[in-house]
Amino acid sequence: MERPYVIVTDAAADFLPGETEKYKIDVVPMEINMGGNIFRHYAYKQDTDLRKFYGQLREGVVAKTSQITPQSYCDFFRPVLKCGNDILYISFSGSLSGTCDSARFAAKILLEEFAGCRLCIVDSVSALGGQGMLACRAAENRDAGMTIEENKAWCEAHRLKTAHCGTVDDLMYLERGGRINAVSAYFGTALNLKPVISMDDEGHLPVRCKVHGRRMSLKKVAAYLRENIENPEGQEIRIFHSDCPEDAETLKKMILELNLPIGDIRIGEVGPVVGSHLGPGAVALFFQTKHR
Repeated sequence: MERPYVIVTDAAADFLPGETEKYKIDVVPMEINMGGNIFRHYAYKQDTDLRKFYGQLREGVVAKTSQITPQSYCDFFRPVLKCGNDILYISFSGSLSGTCDSARFAAKILLEEFAGCRLCIVDSVSALGGQGMLACRAAENRDAGMTIEENKAWCEAHRLKTAHCGTVDDLMYLERGGRINAVSAYFGTALNLKPVISMDDEGHLPVRCKVHGRRMSLKKVAAYLRENIENPEGQEIRIFHSDCPEDAETLKKMILELNLPIGDIRIGEVGPVVGSHLGPGAVALFFQTKHR
């Protein structure tokens, strides 16, 4: 008899309210050091006050994230396996964090401990809302009767079809995360340059271009959708923002003005894991594409 399996992801993923409960997705928490105070973010529990978090970033408090350790994965996965469930884990992009490698190491330990169980690891090559969307689709596949092996193969075949494109308000957060150098950040900030970034096929977030002003950067993000969306008919589009709902609404309006036959445009919030590196004022867009 086929053993049941659980969909698990980590707190680098962003979801719309209630989605983890609706799709029965478990989330491995990630630690954030906020000015010396460490807290855990779970992605589905309302235990992080995002207004306070981004307010502290604006005040100059530095937030640092830590990758999930193999021991933490073992502690999280072990009770699930003990209950007789297998696990399909969809991780944060392995190019941005070592968490995926930690999960694979933990899986080797647990597969020896629980003979006959299945613990499948998928590098989402994604983050934020894109990672969350992949986890939701995996949950739908599971509920439709797809086996864990079939679902793993489906995720790996479709993970590069979710486009990630966005912009940030302050270049200094990208500089702290090593995305751009300090000189570019300094002069870019002085000249009011706003970067447009997108996820590539390796799961990195390179800067595509820099433009003058916030509105122009949002226009570039909308144009990226127009140029790259595949099968727009009825497609749900997602926008996530880090404490800038007005800008998210502006981007939504720009997309609607493209007059594409899309479905809903839904807006959510960027959690503190990736938000620590993007800073307040980030706006990210997610949609289905043929290639990134």
